Amino acid sequence: MGNRENHDRPTGYLGLFLMVLVLHGLAGTVHHADLKPSTDRGSTLVQAEGDVRFAGVYAFRASPGLKELVERAGGFKGKEGRMADRQDTVLHSGERVFFRNQGGLTAYTLGEMSAFYKVTLGIPVSLNRETETGLTALPGVGPVLARAIIRERSRRGGFSRLEDVVAVKGVGPRLFRKIAPMLQL
Repeated sequence: MGNRENHDRPTGYLGLFLMVLVLHGLAGTVHHADLKPSTDRGSTLVQAEGDVRFAGVYAFRASPGLKELVERAGGFKGKEGRMADRQDTVLHSGERVFFRNQGGLTAYTLGEMSAFYKVTLGIPVSLNRETETGLTALPGVGPVLARAIIRERSRRGGFSRLEDVVAVKGVGPRLFRKIAPMLQL
């Protein structure tokens, strides 16, 4: 037995060394190094996708414009395009911008980040707008409970207060306390 333990030790060290190398290599691919912890509500977090060099989620101290987002994402892929219109559009936390190069002009589409990104980044999820799948990003909310929340939301014509979600069977005071900081109307 003692012989086997001596043989496993160098293998373990090699595995640890390789893991450190991989993690170090991955650290260079993160393009939002100034991202603050999710508890910091002072950051504006915006997602860039599509025809930008470095798609990802970027943190800004104040609400950025499209031009700032494109610059932070490394510019456009391929030939340098120019924005089709409205570079002065102000972006807000939780927004997703999809850029598409079309013959030298780059158009964009505004949308929302997925609820899974929002929960991870500490951005509130809309109780009145989120999809059934998006609601499952909340801890303790599975597909059945998400469906029940959607049904109650439809029956009421939307929730008027966050606390109203406790009326849904399966959302008790304990679960509500857990998910309330992650919700908005």
